[in-house]
Amino acid sequence: MLSKLENELKVDFLIIVQRYTFHLNNTFLILIFVMAIDKRTMKRVRIIVDGRVQGVGFRYFVANGAKSHNINGYVQNLPDGKVEIDAEGESENIYHFITECKKGPALSRVDTFMVSNIPFYGYKQFKIRQR
Repeated sequence: MLSKLENELKVDFLIIVQRYTFHLNNTFLILIFVMAIDKRTMKRVRIIVDGRVQGVGFRYFVANGAKSHNINGYVQNLPDGKVEIDAEGESENIYHFITECKKGPALSRVDTFMVSNIPFYGYKQFKIRQR
């Protein structure tokens, strides 16, 4: 519903609200963080990597790269032996992340690396998904 409204109004900001509740000395403390993210500087890509990319630590390599470049999304093995990466973050960070992922870890071999731009989603962290 919100994304339909965003598209109709051409909203360029994503509002993220996070609520944390703490119990301290018989008192509840509630913190609410509100962030406005300029979607014009954010980018989301879907990457399909083919080669020797399963069983060689590729997903963990990607997850570490995502952490160091402040990227959110996920990485997962595909049944056909490829790896799928869904990544979003600042455009410049995405660029450096992609450059690093193309290299892969020492035991891997990247034969094909296909990148597609897709609409921003708003992931809050980066995960290694299990199939």
